[in-house]
Amino acid sequence: MARPPSGESLLTRVVRIFEAFGPEEPVLTVSEIGRRAALLQATTARLVKEMTGHGLLARDDDRKVRIGTRMWELAERASPVRRTRW
Repeated sequence: MARPPSGESLLTRVVRIFEAFGPEEPVLTVSEIGRRAALLQATTARLVKEMTGHGLLARDDDRKVRIGTRMWELAERASPVRRTRW
């Protein structure tokens, strides 16, 4: 995948996709994600599709997107809160 003219890395674009979600917006359309992440629509759609394939994002029946179960599982593994509870 070629680096965009801005020189921004793939990881930076993925982080911006995750940052598009929030407590008030836990479910978004691909268009909303693209606008919030300031990404081209084609780039957003491609990354959302790949992230969904890995379980990092999930789509509902209306094709809206949310943070995926796999992302929550990965975050839970390294949670400092989990270590203090035990």
